[in-house]
Amino acid sequence: MLTNLKHVLKAGCLNFWRNKLLSFSTLAVMTLALLMVAGLLLLGVLSQSLVAALQGKVDVSVYFKPETNEKDVLSIKDIVEDLSPVAG
Repeated sequence: MLTNLKHVLKAGCLNFWRNKLLSFSTLAVMTLALLMVAGLLLLGVLSQSLVAALQGKVDVSVYFKPETNEKDVLSIKDIVEDLSPVAG
């Protein structure tokens, strides 16, 4: 078993040395792929934390014309307060 492992490692190192450009290209592609996956994971975590931070900071402002009836204003106020993100 140990002899077989030595043979595999020796053959692998020899082929790695013989095909330098191919070995370098393979390592570069694997490195770029892993970096892209790590970047996407990091982007996902950062975007989730950003959304969570911004959810608590949303303000709603409603402006009415001076001639608007007070009954309509209170009705709209009740509707807006009943919304789940606003009721929070």
